[in-house]
Amino acid sequence: MQIITDAEIYKRKTATPVIEKMIIRLISKIRTTIAIIAVNSKEFLFILITF
Repeated sequence: MQIITDAEIYKRKTATPVIEKMIIRLISKIRTTIAIIAVNSKEFLFILITF
């Protein structure tokens, strides 16, 4: 097990480029959208297969 200090976590967070953060947010938005569509439609299995 690795013990990560608060300073290391802070360094990692600040080192993350803005573009990377935007991409991560975009991916999470897409995932939530897919989840909503999957719940609302009967094509749940189809969505699971494609993604």
